[in-house]
Amino acid sequence: MRVHPGAFCKDAGFEAFHPGVSALNSEGVRDCKENGIAINVWTVNDMAALARLEDWGCDAAITNYPEAALAWLRARER
Repeated sequence: MRVHPGAFCKDAGFEAFHPGVSALNSEGVRDCKENGIAINVWTVNDMAALARLEDWGCDAAITNYPEAALAWLRARER
């Protein structure tokens, strides 16, 4: 069964989707983006997952390790 979180959120009048990191895939991100829905993912404690979410175009990530995530982002900008 295919799930369309972006279409669901848009139909319900939501501006953002807040999935857990294990519940999200690139297809869900694409559906959200196509429907103008922001994607704020939780709880991203793995830097490989953070990289994948950034590559997919997610808008925000909630983590238990903000210092590590910030260091990773700064290193990626270089």
